[in-house]
Amino acid sequence: MPSSSPGSEWVPAAKRLEQILPGICERFGLPSEGATVRPVARGAMGRLWRLDTGIGEAYAVKELLWGKAEHDVLAEISFRNSVHGVGIAAPECIPGVDGEYMTGLESESGEIWVRLFSWIEGGPVSASDPDTADWLGQALGRMHGLRIPPMPSPYLSWYRSAPDPQIWEGIVDKARRADAPWCAELRERLGLVLELTAQVVEPDSTGLITCHLDLKPDNVLRRPDGTHVLLDWDDVGPSTADRELASALVRWHVHEGRVDGDGVARTVDAYRQVHGPAGMRPTSFAMQLAMSLNHLRGLADAMLGPLPSGGDGYMHTEFLATLRSLPTQAVLDRVLEAASA
Repeated sequence: MPSSSPGSEWVPAAKRLEQILPGICERFGLPSEGATVRPVARGAMGRLWRLDTGIGEAYAVKELLWGKAEHDVLAEISFRNSVHGVGIAAPECIPGVDGEYMTGLESESGEIWVRLFSWIEGGPVSASDPDTADWLGQALGRMHGLRIPPMPSPYLSWYRSAPDPQIWEGIVDKARRADAPWCAELRERLGLVLELTAQVVEPDSTGLITCHLDLKPDNVLRRPDGTHVLLDWDDVGPSTADRELASALVRWHVHEGRVDGDGVARTVDAYRQVHGPAGMRPTSFAMQLAMSLNHLRGLADAMLGPLPSGGDGYMHTEFLATLRSLPTQAVLDRVLEAASA
């Protein structure tokens, strides 16, 4: 898994995790003597750490910024195992000594929820790499071909609806009064935000299946032998095959407003070769738009409220990256054209 240098946010986070490291080892049956942790990556839902034991074993520890019910974890693992059975590699989720996968441990600053996974050696992928574009299409096609019935998810609205237009006006006003450094850029792109909001429509409930829902380049590793591994199954839940395919095409093959038409076509061709069931239409982009708009709104709300020490750097960077990556209608039309060729 790729590593990341500690920033200001990591310093207090590392202290907290080191406090509970003996508890992690105890809960998951690992030797604590000589065990160490180091930061790997930060995401919207949590932080990833590498845990090395004193006997040469390595594990991935996921610190969840929000807890997750055990029954949701079990549903996620069931889906991961089914997808793994059709050839899509994924880290193993490791249970604790009590048989549960989620564990909460007390630190000086409160309870910390963690999960443990097998460590995967690998590096980041390139969306422009033909082999990776092929893998993406085949992985999605095989996953969707399972047609696993939809399972409950606590995040349904995140993927199916967007914030009301009036909310954005309130955010811009609060940001202006707070002299937020990102306010001017949001105001400049507010027209696009509202245009995309109008395109978010509910999916056809008869077509819902269980999906990964977070298949982006950051969640895929390429191992030294060239094979790919799909990470981060926390968001598993219901959607339609065409919406997950469209989301992946935008996240992998659109860069700074430019569409890699060849990459789109290659991924869709690989999807069809393994009999992926989805066809593309204009409404297929609704899930990706809902995700981006909800993420943008959540980051703005967080930055306009009280922030933990060091927590604003990630949010500010992520907010601007998300805002700048919002696709125009011309971009969506080009993706659809390349996918339909």
